[in-house]
Amino acid sequence: MHSLEEILENTYSRLSELRENDEYGKCLSCDCFFGLLYYMKKGLSKSEASRHQEMLSDVSSSFDNRSDIKMHQCLGCDPCPPAEWTSELLRGSNV
Repeated sequence: MHSLEEILENTYSRLSELRENDEYGKCLSCDCFFGLLYYMKKGLSKSEASRHQEMLSDVSSSFDNRSDIKMHQCLGCDPCPPAEWTSELLRGSNV
C-alpha cells in the first residue's frame, strides 16, 4: 500500500509528463483532466510536506484558470490517463 504522499508525487509526475505530450493535448481542456486537478488539489492541501507546496501552487493555478479554457466533456478516450489516475488517487487515499 502506498502512502498519500507517494500517490500524489507519482500522479504529479505523470501529470507533468501529460502536459508535455502532444498526443494527449486534448486532455488539457477535458473535464477528466480538471477532475484530476481537483482531487490533486484536495490531496496536496492535506499534506504538510514542504515539497508539496510547490505542487499545490501549480495544480491550484491550473485548476483555478480553467475558465480561461474552452472546455469539453469526456470524449471516452481509451485509455483516459486523467480518469485512471483520479481512480488511483481516490482508491489510495481519503481525498
